[in-house]
Amino acid sequence: MNAWVYDEFFPVAMPKNPLLPVLNAVVLLIALLALLIAYYWVHKPVDAGALMRLSGLLIDTATTILLFMGGGVLGRAALQRALRVRWHNVMVAERVTLETVLGVGIISTTGLIAGLFGVLNVPILWIALGIAVVLLRRDGLGWLADVRTLARSIRVESPFGALMGAALAVMLGMAGLIALAPPYAWDSQTYHLIAPERYLAQGAVRAHADNFFLGFPQWVEMLFTLTVGLFGRMTAAAPVHFLLGLCGLVSTMAIVRRAAGARAGLYAVLILLSAYSLWRLFGWAYVDLGVMALCAAAWNAILIWRQIDGQPAHWLILAGVMLGFAVGAKYIAGVWAVALFVLVVMRSPRRRVIAHALWLTLPALIAFAPYLIKGAVLYGNPIYPYLIGGLEWDAARNAAFNLESGGLVPSGRAWHLPILPLAAAVLGIHNGEGYSFTSGLWLLTGPFLLIFAWRGFDQAQKTFIHDALILLASVWIGWGALAAFNGIAAQTRMIVMAFPLFATLGALALSGLESLPRKPLDVGFIVRGLFAFTILFGVIDTVREFSTQRTAAYALGLIDERDYLYTQMGAHHPALVDLADHVPAGAVVRLMWEPRSLYCPPVITCRPDVLFDHWRRAMRDHTPVQALESFRTAGDTHLLVWSSGQALDSAAPDHAAINAQFMPAIERAMIPVWTDGLYYTLYAWH
Repeated sequence: MNAWVYDEFFPVAMPKNPLLPVLNAVVLLIALLALLIAYYWVHKPVDAGALMRLSGLLIDTATTILLFMGGGVLGRAALQRALRVRWHNVMVAERVTLETVLGVGIISTTGLIAGLFGVLNVPILWIALGIAVVLLRRDGLGWLADVRTLARSIRVESPFGALMGAALAVMLGMAGLIALAPPYAWDSQTYHLIAPERYLAQGAVRAHADNFFLGFPQWVEMLFTLTVGLFGRMTAAAPVHFLLGLCGLVSTMAIVRRAAGARAGLYAVLILLSAYSLWRLFGWAYVDLGVMALCAAAWNAILIWRQIDGQPAHWLILAGVMLGFAVGAKYIAGVWAVALFVLVVMRSPRRRVIAHALWLTLPALIAFAPYLIKGAVLYGNPIYPYLIGGLEWDAARNAAFNLESGGLVPSGRAWHLPILPLAAAVLGIHNGEGYSFTSGLWLLTGPFLLIFAWRGFDQAQKTFIHDALILLASVWIGWGALAAFNGIAAQTRMIVMAFPLFATLGALALSGLESLPRKPLDVGFIVRGLFAFTILFGVIDTVREFSTQRTAAYALGLIDERDYLYTQMGAHHPALVDLADHVPAGAVVRLMWEPRSLYCPPVITCRPDVLFDHWRRAMRDHTPVQALESFRTAGDTHLLVWSSGQALDSAAPDHAAINAQFMPAIERAMIPVWTDGLYYTLYAWH
């Protein structure tokens, strides 16, 4: 009946020309597009500034994804063609992360070598990468297929898994938006982004005596340089750090799944992100997540080596390369390199100990060699500034940088050493004194739950845990030895390379507790509930921080960059960006007690006070007036004084008397030309 009515009153005639439906569709699409343009030309959903901001976010995202795609292709080709790796008994998550991290490491090292030779031409390097990807397109298609398989493997198997997955997505989503916003973190402004800025300006990697941080190994900073240099957008750096962190999370998840299954893998990832200070790092242009990704990948390679019959050497070679890159990102990753070396030596057959040790050590040294050369040639010390000093380095600077008085022994905290992870977990506060890191309830304490869960593990899991405990003991000893007399080393962030290890052991403990008998008390259910409860509290913390930062308002175009950065940094940002309004182009401004120089206008040279010691160093051989005159002789046209930094430095008893002589001297030799009335004052010579 319906068909008859339809045919009777709405007859359908098939067109004689088969192209007519296509033509109708094209005309319809054009008409709809014209209607959309006409409507939104009048009823603009966003202003031009917000549209430009959205375009910038897309550009930064695309640049970062292209970098990691290129890394994946190069890494896959290197593993299959150079090392002839066979992927049997290797999960797709392991394969993708190992290939990607190795590949971006190759890209970073290539950029460093080009910079050392003075030919750091970013467009040419990107063109070379593009040509390599085209030539290796079969490897690229295989890598993309693996990524697609990895994405499809993510499933929700229970209401608990759905809840935890949602928490994970929320935390990563917020961190990703922060990463795409303008950078504001302290170390980013002091040196992590200063290196790309200067290297790109010079087209080379050169020594910079005014900022000793640039003498450190810079595996991650070279990736920043390549991404920032493509479109000249400094906001492209933090997304690189974010994706390195994502590689670290996936590697950790894969390691745990190898030992205890999918649920334990989810536990491990959530343990990592529930550490508030680690979550913050996902939004910053730092290097720590690169270290975490490399060290997790190195451990993953060792685990595969341990579980494959015959223990093929290529897995040790791969682990060694990853360790060399890791130390090239941060010296303290050497603690993790030593820990893995100890494990390999202990688990190798007696007749092959030396061979296995060499297969691990030599590739690590080769991968780290470019940074040794950089330090030796440019700064006079292959491991600058440690042990033998180097460019513009002395005992006073060494003591100031390493916060020797903040070590556990000098500060009266030697009793922390036997319980170091527990002390750091309980007493560590984000940006506070001492450990300066909020690690959450589970990250550093989870391994201790193994004592109660031990009966729930099978023999294979116990073997895995034995290996992990060897690593934990090595890290604990190394961290304690360094932290005993070095305040910087005492900071929890310095052992970021071992965070996957702590998270893995914690996840195994939680998984083991679930397998305990449910009567007379279901301990596993209680622990799972407590875990979910603390994770949700962590999400609340991150949401509160995210909303306070006004990142969503910036992303939606409700506030501009200046307002956003004022929310994060207060008076610092306008004090620097407005220098161009107060001094002529070409001026040289010495920043006093202010180490951050990222937002200095490009037409002005800013000399940062990276260790708060401009004044103290000048006063070593001069009177106060002569000290100021030495600045003038060095070419400084102006001094920008940060009063809060001066007050902070003057809190040290041996600095107060010297700093007290600064203001009387500057009032005699210079005149104020601008001040914000509270924090910053700009001076010029009489």
